[in-house]
Amino acid sequence: NLILCAIDLGAPDPAAQFDEVFRIFENIRIRFAPEEPPGQPLYGTIAKKTIIAACMYDLDENDILFDALKDSLPAPFDVIPVSNVNGAGLEELRRRIFVTLNIVRVYSKMPGKPADMKSPFTLPVGSNLLDFAKEVHNDFAQNLKFARIWGSNKFDGQKVQRDYIVQDRDIIELHTTW
Repeated sequence: NLILCAIDLGAPDPAAQFDEVFRIFENIRIRFAPEEPPGQPLYGTIAKKTIIAACMYDLDENDILFDALKDSLPAPFDVIPVSNVNGAGLEELRRRIFVTLNIVRVYSKMPGKPADMKSPFTLPVGSNLLDFAKEVHNDFAQNLKFARIWGSNKFDGQKVQRDYIVQDRDIIELHTTW
């Protein structure tokens, strides 16, 4: 759903590096696109939203290499400067990837136990409680009575119905009829 192209600003010619990667993808019928196209053909070349990570940004004292890379691109791509040394830009890169993928993270919680915050379920934005229950297990979706939610704009532990639209970082405790 997304291409993340990492370009090394410390390379002799970062723009040539991008061109080479661009051509490789074109040869396998994938085109880098600054925005996700509205429809995709059934055959031929498909376009994928692309974000460019300009790595080794810490080597670029006055944004000379960064600006040259941006100016050389064939379209106005999102280009995020990232430092491999001090981690600068990594949080912005994570945020941009997350927003571009248009997903929410939802955590499961068993009744009487703490939530599992290490392994979120990822769902498209706009998914509802029933969609989440199906991701956990089809039996949960078929036998879902209600759920309790923590972490969104609800009261902690508030009971919600099947059509509740899940929010990013919701903690959900499913209750079934069996």
